[in-house]
Amino acid sequence: MITKINWFGIENLMYYKGKNKKMMAPPEALHFAREMTFPNHEAFNRLAKIWFEDKTIFQYKIDGELTSHEVYMIGDRLSETRLTLTLWVDEGDKGVPVARAYQTKRDIYIMQAYEEKNYYYKPSKAQIQEIFNYLFDNPNRLEINRFER
Repeated sequence: MITKINWFGIENLMYYKGKNKKMMAPPEALHFAREMTFPNHEAFNRLAKIWFEDKTIFQYKIDGELTSHEVYMIGDRLSETRLTLTLWVDEGDKGVPVARAYQTKRDIYIMQAYEEKNYYYKPSKAQIQEIFNYLFDNPNRLEINRFER
């Protein structure tokens, strides 16, 4: 289910499967999250797709056509008050970290890799902060679904 908030939407992708309650997500999203977290030995237990009304956000325009990059929020919830989130753009051949924030501080850290990108439309720090604030205020939107998709 996609939750629409103003100019963006959030689709929680994590769910439990089987009687052993193995955490799952759509294969392409799960593969991307694993590839982005593995090199730094980071754990994740939250994964959501972020949608935008403006289809130019985080996209390139090549030969007059927009790319179709996916945008994911990858998170690790350790307790009720400890949630770390990182916003990523999946460019197909690589992932671009956009920003990271910790629930305890809420300040976002814009990543240099994002600052160096020339997307057709790059959300401002305030716009990115709005996405993080929504999720920190509504962490239930990232809870692992109890039923298979």
